[in-house]
Amino acid sequence: SFRANAIGSFGEIGLLQVHGAALAGETKEAAAVPVRNVELGLRWLAASAEVCRIAGWSGRPDFEERALSKYAGLSCIPSRAARLALKWARAL
Repeated sequence: SFRANAIGSFGEIGLLQVHGAALAGETKEAAAVPVRNVELGLRWLAASAEVCRIAGWSGRPDFEERALSKYAGLSCIPSRAARLALKWARAL
């Protein structure tokens, strides 16, 4: 069953599964509201991309995979999950 405001077993919240520093001081209840959840997720994705850009990865063909891996709490090294997510998104 789909629940836009679900809280996962690892503490990830809502549609964009925000957690940790991405919550930026928000309560779990506020972060679970779909519109706010998307705002927090997009802000975290932008911050993740900036970290990878500063690290020197900007302009590479796999930059999106790197930023998405960082979004997930990993490093700016492309993860298999990030590659698959982007492959599926591009196929839509």
